Order: sequence, then structure tokens, then C-alpha cells
Amino acid sequence: MAHTSRHKFLSAAYACAFLFFASLDVLRNARLYTAVINDVYPDPKTYTAPKPGASSNSTPPHPSSLHGLRAIVTGLEYSGTTLLGLLLINTPCIMGAYETGYLVASSPKHIEDAMPWYGWNAAGAKIKDIGYQLTKENMDTMRNTTNFLEMYKILRQRSYLFNDLNEEEYCTKPTEMIDKTPRYVDPGYFESVLKKTPGVPVIVARKKFDKLIESWKKRGTILTQEYYDETFENVYKMKIKYPHRILVIDEEDLMAHPRAVMMDVFHHVGLEWNSDFLQMKGLLKKFSNDTKMLERIKRWKFSPGKHSPDRERQENATSAI
Repeated sequence: MAHTSRHKFLSAAYACAFLFFASLDVLRNARLYTAVINDVYPDPKTYTAPKPGASSNSTPPHPSSLHGLRAIVTGLEYSGTTLLGLLLINTPCIMGAYETGYLVASSPKHIEDAMPWYGWNAAGAKIKDIGYQLTKENMDTMRNTTNFLEMYKILRQRSYLFNDLNEEEYCTKPTEMIDKTPRYVDPGYFESVLKKTPGVPVIVARKKFDKLIESWKKRGTILTQEYYDETFENVYKMKIKYPHRILVIDEEDLMAHPRAVMMDVFHHVGLEWNSDFLQMKGLLKKFSNDTKMLERIKRWKFSPGKHSPDRERQENATSAI
């Protein structure tokens, strides 16, 4: 009887926490979007726009993190994680793959269990999107590390994404990475991911259930209200347990007010926002010697009002204004 009462009390507490943090998200977004409507930036004390045409001798626009993993992007599949990840890796000195996925493994020693990501990021993988292209030798070296942050250091040393792209002169190659993987938000993985990456900022994309369920149906998969609710109740539970690490972004807000939302996202992860990123100018520069990838990147440009990074809508994407 006592156990049942305690369970009911905890459930009620988590429900209250969910509503509390959801209300904070609404208030924060309302403040930012009012700024956009009035065509002004948020508090200038916390935001400095990059100067166009900066000298090649300029210093890096952001301080380096201590561990090389700048941020994690997650959220239920087809919630806007792809767009968030792409906008972040437009930043100079920052790079990442379409999806990384290694943190679902129990340890670096078992990253071969992280499927399909282990295969997607292997050398010779037949995928059209950005992959790490790691050889078996690279992955064997990664498996011999003692923790994931050390493993990611080896990844950055070996992957062409951190060694062969065109970067700014002040960072001839990317030194930090973004790990974008929708699956991490699953209640069975989320806290484990947080524990494996102490101190790393996390962005969670959230799309309304009625819209998200349609995206899942198009791919022949089923999303239940129960799983959706369980996922975000757990997210808000983790926001309490791991304060200041998790920022939840609504996909609908991102589509309607991309500049304001991304300024919030970049501030959370310690980077500087540049509106040119909406046109993928950072990625276009990085892949300027890769004709095939350039064509794909051009289709990722933000299209106001109707943009979606989902695969089935990339063909209809138009150039950003």
C-alpha cells in the first residue's frame, strides 16, 4: 500500500515538473519571438552577431570546450533534429555526421553493437548523407579507449570530416563535433547518454504528436501517444536531475521563427549564431571541393513556412530568402 502511494506521489511530481518546464519553454520562446517580430536581437549582453567579411586573421568565434564534444542533438525521429544538427555544423571549427549513434552502446568496446550507425559511418558505406567514413583500423582504435569522450577524440583524429574539409584559417580543421542522433531521446537510452557525456549540452527537438504521428505513418512506422508521453515525461525528469544541460525546442517554433530559436540554441551550446547558416553557407564552404555533396547541401537550405529536413521533402526545398 505504501509502495503504491509513493508511486502515485512520484508520478504526480513528475507530471507537475513536466508542466512547469513546458511553461518555462513557452515563456522563453515568447520572449525570443517577440524580438524577431520587432526585428531586433535578444539581450545584446548575451549575443554578438558575427561581423561579415571578418579578416582571415580573426580569432575563433567561440571558446573551445574541454572535451571536444560541443553538443548532442536528439528528439523523436522526424521532429527537426536533422535541421538543428545541420545548422550547428555550419559553424567554423565544428563538424559532425548525419547521425553518430555510438552512445547507444554500453561502452566504446561495444560500438559495433550500435547499429545501424556503426555501418553507416564505416568507410565505403553507401549512404548519400554525411558520414565519418571510418576504416576498420580506425574503429578498432576507438574501441580500445576507456570512455566515449576519449573515443570521440580518436574519431576526430581519424575521420576525413575533421581533416580534409575547407575551414577558416584560424582553425584549419574542425576541432569539435556535434553528435546528432534521434534515438538517444528514447527513455531506455537518454539518461545513459547524459551520464556518458558529463557536462555536454543537449538539444531535444519536440514536434506535436498529431503532426509527428503523420510523419511516422508515411514511413510505415507506428507512434503511440503512450510512447510519446513517456519520452517527454522522461526528458523533463532529466531536466530536473541534470540542470542547465537540456534545452527543448519545438519544431513548429523552429519553422516559424528560425533565427530566434537558433539564437537560443547557439547560446545554450556556447556558439555564435549567423543567419547565413540558414542558407548552409558554412557547409557549402567546407565541402567546396565535393561536387556531389554540394548539390545535396544546396537542397538543405531553409525554406520559410514549409521547410522540413525530412528525406521525402528535400526534393521540394527551395533556396532560402
